[in-house]
Amino acid sequence: MLQTAATLQAKHSRHLHALGGSARCASASEGSRQYSKSAMVKSVTSGYSFTHSPSRACAPGFSKRSGFRYRCTHAACNDNSRPRTQPFMLSADKHVPQRLCLIDSHNLAYRMYFGMKELNGPNGEAVHAVLGFCNKILELRKVFPDHIMLAVFDAGKSEARTAISAEYKAGRALMPDPLSSQMILISEAMEAFGVTKLFARGYEADDVIATVVTAAVEQRAESVVVVSSDKDLLQLVSSDDDATRVRVYDDRKKLLLDAAAVIELHGVEPHQMVDYLAMVGDSSDNIAGITGIGPKTAAKLLLEHK
Repeated sequence: MLQTAATLQAKHSRHLHALGGSARCASASEGSRQYSKSAMVKSVTSGYSFTHSPSRACAPGFSKRSGFRYRCTHAACNDNSRPRTQPFMLSADKHVPQRLCLIDSHNLAYRMYFGMKELNGPNGEAVHAVLGFCNKILELRKVFPDHIMLAVFDAGKSEARTAISAEYKAGRALMPDPLSSQMILISEAMEAFGVTKLFARGYEADDVIATVVTAAVEQRAESVVVVSSDKDLLQLVSSDDDATRVRVYDDRKKLLLDAAAVIELHGVEPHQMVDYLAMVGDSSDNIAGITGIGPKTAAKLLLEHK
């Protein structure tokens, strides 16, 4: 623990950055606690379990909203020699897959929406974020062909963080209407691709991702890849000697970030990212951080006071 004035100043900010399921996530009244993974993760189609069912979900799909057709091109879903149903559940008596690829879906959708040239479907509705998202799914399946893919969505602002600070994400612009309508199409496309969708009411996608990662680590899965540009998720990256390899994939730069890469980028180890971000602040989440402490000073202090 860093025994300096910076610790006290960054206390609430640290809790805002800590992810439920993998690290402490506190509320103002009850202090630190672990979120229950059985209550955290919910599939839109199968309650509190999540199931990959190629025979149902990966069939050719048709979107009434856009007029577009989708067909799953995943080899495993079109291989008649393989079982047509591959169920798995996140619970104490079930095992998570040995290899998982978790997609921070809202993060990816925003990047596709603002990063691609505007494109409209047959009925005039914007679809460029949908196109970019689907292309990214195809790309990820080539990069991680042996990983089960899960698309994790936000389901409202984090109630735990707003309980700590009413200013959390205050002033952030609402999702643009053209992107909001495309989120429905993206959800439909994931069903056509056979990609399971996860969310939890009152929690953000990164909390659900952290919960799944925690379950995978507890059950000693082989590999977990998180696809996101969110720096908060770097706290989940595993150490070199951990049984489960947890890495974050930067799909823009095509970089798979391990512990060494986190240290190179930010000057701190993955488990120190919570304190690091609490100290330097995060304007996107309306977290001020500590006045006068920037990235270099934060990294220096954390390395001196491990």
